[in-house]
Amino acid sequence: MSTRGRHAPRAVVDTNILARGLLRPGGPSATLLQAAEDATFSLVLSPSILQELRKVFFKPHVRQRYPLSLEQIAGYMASV
Repeated sequence: MSTRGRHAPRAVVDTNILARGLLRPGGPSATLLQAAEDATFSLVLSPSILQELRKVFFKPHVRQRYPLSLEQIAGYMASV
């Protein structure tokens, strides 16, 4: 069977999955996002999802529990 003209499946993931991909590098969310990076599927994101993700990283309880640098957050946001 030829794969010419076929594309990887596409998926929209919840903001929690995206956030946990950075906050818990060895967890299931990171594994799922690695599959997207490996082109197992295409990640579909909207400006609204990215805006919500940005807000999550700056919530006080998240900043306190996961002291990420601004560079780490910016690098991750640029990679998704």
